Amino acid sequence: MRKHIRGIVLVLLILLLPCLVWAEDEPENGIEITLNWGFNGKAGNSAACLPVTATLTNHGEAFEGQLEMEVPVAGNQESDLGESLTMIGNDMDYTRSKVCVWKKNIALAAGETRQETFYLTFPWANGTVQAYLKDGSRTVQTASLSKNFSANQDIALIGVIGAQPEDVQQLDGIQISAETTEGMGDIFVSVYQMDASEIPDSWKDLGQLDALLIGPEAAISGEQWVTLHRWQQEGGILLTVEDGQDFFEVFENFLNGESRPTFFDRISEKWGYVVYTGYDTSQIPVRKRPGLIKYFILILFYACLAGPGLYLILKKQGKRKYFWSGVTLLSVLFLGIVALLGTGTRLTAPVLTMRRMYTQQDHIWGETLQLGVQAPYNNTYQLYLDKSYHLTMSSESGYSAENVNTNITDKVEIYEKEDCYKLTFSRLPVFAGNAFFLNRDHAVSPEEEIQIHASGDNEHIEGRWKNPTGYRIENAILVLTNRIVFLGDLEPGEEGTFSEKIHSYGNGGLEKILRKYLDLKDTEYPDYAVNAVTEQIWDAQRKEIEGVCLLGTISNSDTSFEMNSGYEVDGITQFYMPVDISWQKEEGTIFCPNGEVLASVKSGSATAGTNLMYGQDAVLDYDLSGLGEITGIKFFKPEYDDPKYFESFRGQVAFYCWFSGEYETISKWEKVFDRTELEKYLSPDGTLRVRYQVADDMDVTDKNCTLPCLQITGKVVNPDA
Repeated sequence: MRKHIRGIVLVLLILLLPCLVWAEDEPENGIEITLNWGFNGKAGNSAACLPVTATLTNHGEAFEGQLEMEVPVAGNQESDLGESLTMIGNDMDYTRSKVCVWKKNIALAAGETRQETFYLTFPWANGTVQAYLKDGSRTVQTASLSKNFSANQDIALIGVIGAQPEDVQQLDGIQISAETTEGMGDIFVSVYQMDASEIPDSWKDLGQLDALLIGPEAAISGEQWVTLHRWQQEGGILLTVEDGQDFFEVFENFLNGESRPTFFDRISEKWGYVVYTGYDTSQIPVRKRPGLIKYFILILFYACLAGPGLYLILKKQGKRKYFWSGVTLLSVLFLGIVALLGTGTRLTAPVLTMRRMYTQQDHIWGETLQLGVQAPYNNTYQLYLDKSYHLTMSSESGYSAENVNTNITDKVEIYEKEDCYKLTFSRLPVFAGNAFFLNRDHAVSPEEEIQIHASGDNEHIEGRWKNPTGYRIENAILVLTNRIVFLGDLEPGEEGTFSEKIHSYGNGGLEKILRKYLDLKDTEYPDYAVNAVTEQIWDAQRKEIEGVCLLGTISNSDTSFEMNSGYEVDGITQFYMPVDISWQKEEGTIFCPNGEVLASVKSGSATAGTNLMYGQDAVLDYDLSGLGEITGIKFFKPEYDDPKYFESFRGQVAFYCWFSGEYETISKWEKVFDRTELEKYLSPDGTLRVRYQVADDMDVTDKNCTLPCLQITGKVVNPDA
């Protein structure tokens, strides 16, 4: 019996031997993955792209495969079919669960350690990322990382380049008192000491920083300066430290200076007060709506003909047996007619919608492109994008979550190949919105730049323009806050002169004046064109409170960012450039055609930046100190406004007399006040204080009131000084 048992055991061991040999011969991969939030584990602005660094350490043999970074976004499973059919669904309304996967090819030599940085977009509240190292379809290593962004609200992340350890120590951890943070509580500074080599290729990837200080010893290349200046143009806070200054001093002077509100605007994004994800592309029209009346008449005619009409005709001829055959033929015929009529509105392939902006500033030509991707079906499809652009995915709604079933949920893959980005969309509902952001920049010489040389007074602007580019700028306009000048078209490779009137408008009058003066006769969608220009003007005015900028629509832009896909691209390309206008004449006369921008609210219910009053009274101080000796001020109502939403001011205007300390009512305020009339109302430092009180019959309960516009004329005592 024992011999039989030994034999059975021996046979079993022999049978198990191949398994033991296989287990011993299976090579260990030996690759370790460590994930870390950038910068060096610190994170600032949750509304911006967040760098995630994967450190790969190969303890084994050489390896080639793919590294995938997966960001799952949890949402509810509801879908609005009506929005899908009308092409108005967008990424912010799209709340189904989704996973975004970034892919890169990885080759690791034996013993090599490498860092790969992905700039990923997460939901506002929290973020989770899963990393997978794959050899073909086989996963050989994984790692994960999660972060609660809401716990980061009271931290200001400050980057420093070229700083000494004592500079970092002096800045790191300082507390900005709640008394000075615009109601956001105490703010604590967290410093990340960067090397110049860590400056990314795209300004978009610097969005985590609330400010960046650069010392005199920093070795920064020309291309890196382009990135930094573009970041600054897009709202980044860039501070340079000169010889003899220390970092703490420069930062403290900034916090105590006029630009301090920009710092707290960036901080407020982490509190959810301000979230900006770029222009919405979901409202871009791609087709005109079908004529419903036309189809209704056609269907009614078909129903009458294929029903009682055909029956009565065949009955009269004694051929009722052909009735169903006739119905079939008529159905096929009418389906063909409907298909033929629908060729102009039919969608059979994915559609790309874009809102592109070219900017020219500080000898840098910048390009940003908000891209929307939708498909009229739920099949898997691919999109190829030019690798010369920097690509990020726009913010998603919902929350990151580890429990999203990535095997069944909606999926977007972004594969970074050598020559392009390959995007694969799978399991998405019909017309599900996907939003991306592309950008690229390059330096230009003065000879390559669009140029405007102009001067103006309170009524007109005149000068010369030159457009050496290959772009045609249609409906070019010069924009000041609450003012606009229409220049017409700037043809490529040409130059010309202009002398145009300065028009004024209230908050409700911009659309009216655009519809009157823009040339829209060749525009397929005039309503969208007006709305796009309106958005562009409001956005530009937020940047250029007291300045002037040139805006326009580029009519001959290309769509080469889309490679090998062949999909239809619809949208608009716009242009933005700050412009210097000379408002001073040789004899010393100086003009300010929109003097309301010089106002600050002393008391009452008003906002000086928008020239609005939303209560019964308000007191505004106009700082005229930069205009020399004031020789005249004109108060007037804007040319264009919309009384439905914004009623022009009616009521009592009173000037504050600095000698008596009392307000004096002005019976007729729509006029030009000369130097003699203004003398007692101007303070020694050049402040004009005005009290506005609405008329008793003016109801400001449900709508705001547009305050008067101002034109100011001054004279520099010594213009050559």
